[in-house]
Amino acid sequence: MRVQDLAGRMAPSGWMQSTRCTLALLIAVVASGCSSEPVDSIDKPLFPAAGKVLYRGKPIPNARVTFHPVESLNAVGAVPSPSGSGSDTAPPPLVRTPFAVVKEDGTFELSTLKPGDGAPEGEYAVTVSWTGEKPVVSDSDAPEKLPLKYQNPALSGLRVRVSQGEPIPELKLN
Repeated sequence: MRVQDLAGRMAPSGWMQSTRCTLALLIAVVASGCSSEPVDSIDKPLFPAAGKVLYRGKPIPNARVTFHPVESLNAVGAVPSPSGSGSDTAPPPLVRTPFAVVKEDGTFELSTLKPGDGAPEGEYAVTVSWTGEKPVVSDSDAPEKLPLKYQNPALSGLRVRVSQGEPIPELKLN
């Protein structure tokens, strides 16, 4: 049975009123999570960034090179800070990690949002993975050909700074 309100309109049924309240609550929760601070590398300008990687002096075609922002790794303790102390701050928001697939001659061009668009300015810990096959979206059964330290940003020993107009130094793996 439906009741009329004071203006003579039919009052919504219980489930409809509950749905409206739930929707209003959902909108309020989503809106409260919005912020004007950048939360992703898509909010930062990208600069063209290219380089070269060699393993034992030779190119490693089809290797995947990934640049991990050091500031986000430091915040979660994944990369030791220069002072040797960890950080007590909350983890930063998720960020996109620029990456590239190495060409036959050992060169690569970083991509963050679309092919070849570059990377945000900053310092990066670099990881390199190489199975000899073209990287695929799903996991591959092909064995890794590089020492495992190169797949860990805290252990790779590869640090690079991306700046507008500055070249990326050659990455030499052994």
